[in-house]
Amino acid sequence: MPKDHYVARTYLRQFSLEGKEGFVSAVRKKNLECLKAIPISSICYEKNGSDNHYFPDNPRVVEDYLKLYEPRWADCVQRVSQGTYSDETKSLMAGYLAYLRTCTPTAMRLGSEGYADFVKHIYDKLEEKEYSNPDSKYRDVIETIRKHGGTTIEVDKKYPTAMGIYNLIRIQNVIATSPWIVFKNETTMPFVTSDNPVCLQYHESGFADFYCPITPWLAIVIHPLMEHENKGPDHIGSFKPEGVEQMNQLVVQSAEDLVIYNDLIDTKGLVKKYQDWRVELRKIKIPSGNGHVIIHQQKPFKMGTCDSMELVNA
Repeated sequence: MPKDHYVARTYLRQFSLEGKEGFVSAVRKKNLECLKAIPISSICYEKNGSDNHYFPDNPRVVEDYLKLYEPRWADCVQRVSQGTYSDETKSLMAGYLAYLRTCTPTAMRLGSEGYADFVKHIYDKLEEKEYSNPDSKYRDVIETIRKHGGTTIEVDKKYPTAMGIYNLIRIQNVIATSPWIVFKNETTMPFVTSDNPVCLQYHESGFADFYCPITPWLAIVIHPLMEHENKGPDHIGSFKPEGVEQMNQLVVQSAEDLVIYNDLIDTKGLVKKYQDWRVELRKIKIPSGNGHVIIHQQKPFKMGTCDSMELVNA
């Protein structure tokens, strides 16, 4: 029974403790447990996690995909650090970043919730249509269901993962061909990472960039563009201390459970502050004709405060 790392060891190795290659420290959000100098092989994995029954001819097809990108990650990071990276480097890194956007436990949870929400919306419409029909033979059944709490929808978490796998090449292409900003951390405060490393950094416009720390001293921000949009050049930037604090806050807010670091003062304090935050689906319903357009926005919220809405007058 293989231990499939949904965050690759070659990625986590970049955050190794000084003098202890392959070891990191971490804090769990669920109970603030501090894990000191633990091997990267002991975290961010699920047994048979790569198996997916929606690919009956090759249930572990995603492992074939990862073999193309994971082994090249460390070399790509070095090239980015040295400023010698190329379009090929971006394509190789984008292949793995696409996986992190679609196949982590966070992605599975959000995908399942999203599909369930769509199905529930359609079901409720059909149920109400049936219930409003005075000749319907199902009125008593519907009344009984509603009396006992209504209908709930559960989606197999492997289904959104399968859809993500189908779309990996498309997502890779978007990431690889979009403008990147390579941020060098020249402060004394390292970047932290997590079990959900690719975070969404939202702007006031509602548009989101991808943010991913790739070492404690290096991070990338990707402005995703579609094929028809004009591509701008890549840029090099640097963070001031307040910028590093802001990005670390985003990582902690977006972590599913585990915040990972190599050396940072009061990491536990930062995790405690945002212990009850995680990425949730913000659901926006916009009336359109006889139905609705439903938009799902993935965004970190304090649990229980996600402000989903229906734009009645849109």
